Amino acid sequence: MREVPGMAEDDHGAFLVSPSLDDAAALEPASKNPYLVYVGGLDEASVATMRSAAKLVVRVLTQDQLDRPEDFPWHEIDYGIARRLRQLLRKRGLAPATINKALVCVRSVAKEAWLLGRLCHEEYQRIVQVKNVAGKRLPAGRMVALWEIATLLDGCKMDGNPAGLRDGARRA
Repeated sequence: MREVPGMAEDDHGAFLVSPSLDDAAALEPASKNPYLVYVGGLDEASVATMRSAAKLVVRVLTQDQLDRPEDFPWHEIDYGIARRLRQLLRKRGLAPATINKALVCVRSVAKEAWLLGRLCHEEYQRIVQVKNVAGKRLPAGRMVALWEIATLLDGCKMDGNPAGLRDGARRA
């Protein structure tokens, strides 16, 4: 992986954005900040969703030293950092939908960085090649053992009133 100014390698080989770049990002005009340009083009409901995803990305890449997406140097993300982000999010045990939303955020802000001339086309094309995470969430609840079902049905039978019989019939 290439050396990136303002990035440091953590103990696990991840390239993380240095929070010292916070001042430089905060001073740039909003029209040059790829994150602000991106969220500026979204509707209100999407802004909240993508701001949450961007905050997650920023916290992971800066090891919780930054959490304001507008202060993050998005144009310094490269393919290797985007891949490492995917791995770090998976390690956290996040839902696939949450990870994929964060990756969509990175790809979308990278597109704005490219359109603003802050990211080369080749790097943008590499970043968009980072694949989503496959998977699905299990439905809420748990497996119920047969003995638990039998106990429930016995309780409904012993209730003696019509509601107990009804409940037993619904669970049978």
